[in-house]
Amino acid sequence: MFDKNTKRSPEWLFSCGGAIEALIHKEMWAQTFSEVLNEANTARSWLIVRKGKWASEYALHSDLPEIFKVSEKFLDPDFLNIWLRSAHKARLSFSKTVDNFGLQRLTNESATKEWFETYLQIFRQIALHYWPSQPEFLYEPEQRLRALLAKTTKSEAELEDSLGLLTTPTEETIIDRENRALSKLRKNISEELLEKHARQFPWLFLNTFNRETIHNFLLHRAQQKELYREPNVDSRQDTRNKKREKLLQKIDTPEVENLSRLFRTMSIERLELKGRWAGATYLFFRLFERIAEHVQTDVADVLWTWRADEIREALTTRGFRVPKEETSRRLENYVLLLEKGALRFCSGNEARQLIQRLLGKEIFADPAERQMRGMCASKGRVSGTVRVVRVESALALQEDTDSFKKGEIMVVTMTQPSMLPLIQKAAGVITEEGGLTSHATIICRERGIPCIVGVNSVTRTLHTGDNVVMDATKGIIDIIQR
Repeated sequence: MFDKNTKRSPEWLFSCGGAIEALIHKEMWAQTFSEVLNEANTARSWLIVRKGKWASEYALHSDLPEIFKVSEKFLDPDFLNIWLRSAHKARLSFSKTVDNFGLQRLTNESATKEWFETYLQIFRQIALHYWPSQPEFLYEPEQRLRALLAKTTKSEAELEDSLGLLTTPTEETIIDRENRALSKLRKNISEELLEKHARQFPWLFLNTFNRETIHNFLLHRAQQKELYREPNVDSRQDTRNKKREKLLQKIDTPEVENLSRLFRTMSIERLELKGRWAGATYLFFRLFERIAEHVQTDVADVLWTWRADEIREALTTRGFRVPKEETSRRLENYVLLLEKGALRFCSGNEARQLIQRLLGKEIFADPAERQMRGMCASKGRVSGTVRVVRVESALALQEDTDSFKKGEIMVVTMTQPSMLPLIQKAAGVITEEGGLTSHATIICRERGIPCIVGVNSVTRTLHTGDNVVMDATKGIIDIIQR
């Protein structure tokens, strides 16, 4: 996460990192970033670097003013309403398309190609609306709200308390809904109900391209009763609502009320949109099975290593294949560079040379560094042992959940809605990404778990087994022992 004080050097600024996604998704994330900023018809840049099972993303320093211009628009309540209507329309279109797809038969290459184009179109719309919920795009509203609260609070701690109360949503989230549904499923587990649950909450299966793995993960999840004690959602929300209304009456400033609504509604919408893009490949799994069958490989190979244009070519030209040597190189590394409106792609040695030219030697942390800083998301101070969680698939998440020890400090790039069992066992949560609207912020505030977000490269600075003290009131992490 970066702000207006971010230094100009280096030219490319690390934005976020995490487990890899489907290559066709990475292409669309880069393209839609440019579209969000493209009102002046000026090409913007975005860099995505894959190394093994890890992907890092970078923004160009010269694009920061355009990002902050977008964030200024959200100071206007009317602009928020327009954006919310548009996002709702995109979600509705996504759901209708999913329903329609369920009725279709992919009888030939032409039908498959048509549905592939439809898939790209609806994913693109979800991505376009997800981008503005990122912390950088809400920078100006956050700074304005902090400035207004500074006038009515007596200390930094009181300001953070007020900020948390005003920006945390009280409406039921998709995580709450899944928790309720899981509670009912546990009472009567059947194949039919498992399938229904999976289709209702497909975001559980991000980066999971095997039907048996999906089934076993959900069955395991339903059987782990002790991890899923349903919180008293209604009581919690009612209490927070009353406290927020009392605070708003005390401040009595319409602008504060508008900004409070902005962050609460954006938090909910962000989760709804994430639920769509994270669950897209599961909902269209049959489409990718058909594509994989046509090119004589498996679904994972298609989604990890094939580009959109290559899938189009394979469905148009009989016998077209991406060579095995190339897909193997892409599993090791690749670079996606959006520059001057064009998307450049390379892998292998060419990718390594481009990374060296653009980024030099990537240094994410000084081994002698003993302290890291981020943004306070949920107050508290706790010490403990670090557990770095890198969720690559439903199977990896299941393994992490089973091995995670109660009281460990969870360190992750960005939490997913499916991580609730892990978060419930954590003494504290530290993330690379995140802001006031992030999933980690919402969940940790609701449950009183100390949380620090926006800690640059923390998953590559801290390692499982490190001992740290995290002061989430100040946003400081002290490394006690490596």
